[in-house]
Amino acid sequence: MSAPRTLCLVLSALPCLATGRSHAEEPPGPPAQADAPALVPLSRPLPDPLRYGVAPRVPPSAALSLQPLDDSPPPLTLRRSPRRMKIGGLLLGIGYAPAVALALALSPQAGEPGGPSLVSNYTLLIPGVGPIVSGIYAPATSPPGTAGRVLTSWTLPLVLTLGLLQGTGAALLIDGAVPALRPTGPAADSLDLHFPPWRTD
Repeated sequence: MSAPRTLCLVLSALPCLATGRSHAEEPPGPPAQADAPALVPLSRPLPDPLRYGVAPRVPPSAALSLQPLDDSPPPLTLRRSPRRMKIGGLLLGIGYAPAVALALALSPQAGEPGGPSLVSNYTLLIPGVGPIVSGIYAPATSPPGTAGRVLTSWTLPLVLTLGLLQGTGAALLIDGAVPALRPTGPAADSLDLHFPPWRTD
């Protein structure tokens, strides 16, 4: 063996002697870049779970608690009903104003031939039951053969319009004004009608 070749072998063996290992004992290095699988980028994002009907699981809140419903009836107290009194007064006023206007308009013809009788005309001024009384009295005291005409032209229009309004309004007004056992509390107070005050400006 020649001297240059021997010198090369000695120089190549120096690192192995310094570390105490040979070339065969060296651990294998990382795989070459060519051996690693190529990373393919995603062509589209992952599907949205909400879009396909899969909702994310949300842990229940610890502060959420179910309370039983309060089915107990509201307390009853002896009192009036302002709600019924207001509704009754409103209906009574709507039915009474036309009755008064009709009685005053027909007063010159009352008791005359072709006009209503005095009782049939002026009983319209009785609030609440005036149109009903006038509607019953007029055909009962009409001349023979005219009861049917009086019934269709006087009794039915009065009873079905002004009589119905005044009778319902008077009944509600009296029922609300008489003290009775009625529910109290926030639920009962919310049922009362509250009319806004009239503005003067």
